[in-house]
Amino acid sequence: MRYLADRRPGPYQPLALADSSRTALRMAGGVLPAGVERYQIDLMNLGWRDHWDVAFLLDVIEHLPDDLEALRQARAALKPGGLLFVTTPAFQQFWSYNDELAHHLRRYTRADFARLGEQAGLQLCDARYFMFLLSPLYWLARQGKGIEGMTESQKLALVHKTHQVPPVLINLPLTVIFAAETPLGHWLRFPWGTSLLGVFRK
Repeated sequence: MRYLADRRPGPYQPLALADSSRTALRMAGGVLPAGVERYQIDLMNLGWRDHWDVAFLLDVIEHLPDDLEALRQARAALKPGGLLFVTTPAFQQFWSYNDELAHHLRRYTRADFARLGEQAGLQLCDARYFMFLLSPLYWLARQGKGIEGMTESQKLALVHKTHQVPPVLINLPLTVIFAAETPLGHWLRFPWGTSLLGVFRK
């Protein structure tokens, strides 16, 4: 939201944030740019028709039992020719305890996006993997851990422990490596990654 408000103040108006959680929307109020509208929604029953130019579903559909219906609802909410950006975790091979803790139901590939787009009546314009350069480290870091038999408090403690920002001497090179993917990703189509970005057109 901040990026669009600061870098593209003209073409994308009005800006809006939508969530099912009233608490999340309230908490977002303190960090959103001025003028951003907030909507409490049910993604399975949006009710908008030909309303938005661009929509984003960022790490959303992997949590939903009916991911296809979510895309159909998003399609209905877009104006003709409107764009839908979708990010998800990628490749079941990267499935780990963290997916279970985050309540993911699945991971996706480009082929999954192509199938979902066709079924939802959306054109898949592009689909690219990211988190490619760090994917071996990601895979290694999440091996050998399981949450079977853990209490809810133990699960929360594991989430807290494994999602902390590492010390600067570790975090700085990781940040540099990850940042390098953005320019590289414009020129190279990575063969895999731990996440997937899809751009669909109505």
